[in-house]
Amino acid sequence: MDDREKLAFESARDTAKQFIVLASGITALMITFAKDFSGGSVSDCAQSLALTSWGLYLFSVMFGLATLVSLTGTVSVQGTSIYDTKVRVFAAIQITSFFFGLCLTVGYGVAA
Repeated sequence: MDDREKLAFESARDTAKQFIVLASGITALMITFAKDFSGGSVSDCAQSLALTSWGLYLFSVMFGLATLVSLTGTVSVQGTSIYDTKVRVFAAIQITSFFFGLCLTVGYGVAA
């Protein structure tokens, strides 16, 4: 593996890790401070938004781990690149679920 491939692998790995950390942290903060944001009374709509966003963040974490595993498997096979279909699909699902979870989190903040 040349230096350019190593740098690409490290960047992809770090990006997946950052999304995992952000998704976990946002979920933890939402759960911890949910009562402070909503004043103790949460509408059904806001509660649904929060629960759905937590599910999307969980998906983001799971597919982030799948991305990391796929990256590791890709690097171990000679003649493949980090742009393998498995890696791209897992990464795309991770990023998409994180984005929609973030949108729902903002919706929760507005509704609460």
